[in-house]
This record gives sequence, structure tokens and C-alpha cells, in this order.
Amino acid sequence: MPLLTLTFPPTAESLPSLRDAVEQWSQSQALPRSTLDVVHLLLEEVVGNVIRYACREPPTPFEVQLDRHDGRLLIEIRDAGPAFDPCSVPPPDLECRLEDRPIGGLGIYLIRCLCDEMIYQRVADRNCLRLVKLLPNPAEE
Repeated sequence: MPLLTLTFPPTAESLPSLRDAVEQWSQSQALPRSTLDVVHLLLEEVVGNVIRYACREPPTPFEVQLDRHDGRLLIEIRDAGPAFDPCSVPPPDLECRLEDRPIGGLGIYLIRCLCDEMIYQRVADRNCLRLVKLLPNPAEE
């Protein structure tokens, strides 16, 4: 099963099912545990943002797709929320004092740090965020 496509309602109750499906798929792909841990964190951040900010009435399901190809793990998340390009968000000021920092705002920064490439497109009234994670060389695992 090289390609995994999942569709869930945009609710927090979807997160455990998403995590379980990704865990099972990663085992079939023999992904290293360290890579799987990063994938879980990436999906929690992105999908959490979809659930919090992209939901409309009536709620529209979001889709997650994972594929392993040419030493890369491709993760794509699609939702029908308002257009939002996380690639355009400036990095946070990590040098300011803690009491001067706004609450939140580090999720997109964390996503950028954890993946090797982040690409956003708006396709057919849907946000499409593609994250690329380079897989470790089997000799490095």
C-alpha cells in the first residue's frame, strides 16, 4: 500500500483515528520510528489548525494523503476552509522577551522546522498543503 488517502470530519475526535491509520501505514512502509514521530507531530499541528480555523458551516471533511517515493515522504493535507497560505506567514520573533510574545503562533514555525519542504496551493476552492520529509538512508537508521 504505497499511497494512503484518508478523509475525516473536521473534529478533534478524528485525531486518534488519523494517528492509528498513519501508524499502521508507516509499519507497512517500514518507516523509522523517528520519522513516524515527526509525521505525527506535523499532522497534529496542521490538522489541529484545520479543525480550529478552516471549518465552515456545514463542516466539510478534510483529506490527508501520505506517499513514499524516491527517498521522500510526501504528506498532503486538503481542506475546504478559507484560503490560507501558511508559507506566507513570517517567522516569529524568537528573540523578544517571553512577556512580549503573543500566545500561540509557533505551530507554522514548528512545521517549517520539521519538514524539508512546504508547498501551498489553492486548488478548486481547497487549501492544499504539501509537506516533504526526506527519509533517512537505510544505512543511517
